[in-house]
Amino acid sequence: MVDGGIRRIRPYRTSNGGFFFKVFTDLVNVFAWNSVYQNNKVHMSGSFQWGKYEVDAFHLCLFDKHTGEVVRTPMDTAKGNLQKKEYTFTCSLPEKSLFFGGNKEASRYEVYLSAEVDARLMEYRFKIRPKVLEAEPRKEWRRGDHVYKGFFYTTVNNRLAYMLKEAGIVRDIAEFSINDNSFYIEGTASFNAKEASDPAEQTLTIIARSRETEQEALFVPYEKKGDAFKAELPLDKLKTIHNDRDTH
Repeated sequence: MVDGGIRRIRPYRTSNGGFFFKVFTDLVNVFAWNSVYQNNKVHMSGSFQWGKYEVDAFHLCLFDKHTGEVVRTPMDTAKGNLQKKEYTFTCSLPEKSLFFGGNKEASRYEVYLSAEVDARLMEYRFKIRPKVLEAEPRKEWRRGDHVYKGFFYTTVNNRLAYMLKEAGIVRDIAEFSINDNSFYIEGTASFNAKEASDPAEQTLTIIARSRETEQEALFVPYEKKGDAFKAELPLDKLKTIHNDRDTH
């Protein structure tokens, strides 16, 4: 069971005699969180609040909502501040296990606490304040021709989640014009990754793709300085991929 985790139902009666139920997601508060990427693993530690019932074991759970896939890892826990009902924890995951999601361009994993009782798992979504994750590191991996970034973050509802996405291209079009049967573009573009080479050493190619036919035309800038470029796209070359629809 994951799909949003454990929920609580609260019945209530309105002033005009109506009877309703309100459904809440049962949350577990995170007091501290720290992650370290080392030796091809992501090591996590911190503390959370737990006073619901006695459990046999705790697990950290990553859930891909789009594919339904789940990754779990056991947590080593110890009781901390008794007044706060605090438990401290440590756990780790192989870095390669973070790539279990179906969408490799951008996967978002919900993070849960799995409470194990008599071999049954009950999942609770972690609630965390943004400032707890202020010092969270971002990790990059190269897989083939692609570079990915991974990091824990807080959702708009203060839920703990993990983002895995391809490192993109930072780009901006400063000026464009049509002159002498050519389309001219000026702007900046560079690969957004820590391990990327200096923008001046990066190779840049402009791709014009037809939405209808998926055909492409490639253009190399005639001028490039640092991340700045100037490119000419002759209209006759764009016509080779054009039909009755627009080309982007």
